[in-house]
Amino acid sequence: MIDIRQLRENPERFRQGARDKNAAVDFDRLLTLDTERREILQKLESKRAEQNKLSKEIGPQIGKLKGQLKGMEGAARTTAEAQLTELEAKPIALKGEVALLEDALRLVEPHWNDLLLRVPQPPAADIPRGADASGNVELRTW
Repeated sequence: MIDIRQLRENPERFRQGARDKNAAVDFDRLLTLDTERREILQKLESKRAEQNKLSKEIGPQIGKLKGQLKGMEGAARTTAEAQLTELEAKPIALKGEVALLEDALRLVEPHWNDLLLRVPQPPAADIPRGADASGNVELRTW
């Protein structure tokens, strides 16, 4: 398997290498999928970080409100319950966004991985080129 960073930096080298090895690879599709995958991963990591931060901030607040609810009555209790419901809804919304991004990643990654596995390593510069496998020159055996 090739290093995807090298492919991003120098796609023409890999295109030429695939032509030299008579391998058909859709590099444009691979690079498009790679860009999509990276964007999804970036958004996913951002949402997960936001989720972690939110749970650290909200957890103590929820615990405090639940403790206060025990001694409350009337309008104060209703207000506190509304605040509690609002606080509990925030992580649920983020969880849904994370799930959508994970689903999108599951759709893109198999195609990306399949194309990536088809990319051959470019031949070394000092390797003689043949028109096909029969045109390869045997330099030495051992």
